[in-house]
Amino acid sequence: MKKQLIIKKQFIATALIAGFTLASLSQTALADSSRRFKSTINTSAVNTSAINTPIRAVRINVVLSDDLIYRANHLSKNLRHRPHNYRDGFEGHGFYGERDLNHLAEHLKTKLGKQLSKHGIAISDDADAVLNVILKNVQPTRPTFYQRTKFPSLSYESYGLGGAGFEANLVVDGKDSGSTTYAWFATDLYDAQFSGTWSDTRRAISHFARKTAQSLKHD
Repeated sequence: MKKQLIIKKQFIATALIAGFTLASLSQTALADSSRRFKSTINTSAVNTSAINTPIRAVRINVVLSDDLIYRANHLSKNLRHRPHNYRDGFEGHGFYGERDLNHLAEHLKTKLGKQLSKHGIAISDDADAVLNVILKNVQPTRPTFYQRTKFPSLSYESYGLGGAGFEANLVVDGKDSGSTTYAWFATDLYDAQFSGTWSDTRRAISHFARKTAQSLKHD
């Protein structure tokens, strides 16, 4: 009877710890994902010619935020994002690897180009309109290759809540013509177990690209 009681207490303690961890992750992700897409871009206002010519072409610049560049090879400077111990690197929000982040930046640029083209806006390096995009934050759904080399206790079977955050501004003829902000992070761990390393981040990129292209469309 005493042994059963001890086992029961251990089970309850484990369940409470797991529940607290999942709740904390969900609350953090929910706070980020609640950020709706915001845009101050007004194509009617930026096209000030007599015939109000809409934007026909745009040049896309995509860069990583300074924070992401740092976290490619380091843990986050934010102590709240540090792992509780060095066997728990997946919650460290860092060591993503330069290669992974560069691929995400290229993927973001490609997605934006495809969505803008769907709305009749060509992509050209000679365009007077420039869309400057910052990939501010990312979180993988599963540990990256570099994370697994830094923390051997991690494996590809590990998973969490992924997503991404963005900022962009439109410059036309050298003048600031509005900006956009957006962030999306998953809130349900059930889906994560069926996802790849950057599945949630790529989903966030798709959302951002579609919404941004719609905001540049001239009605």
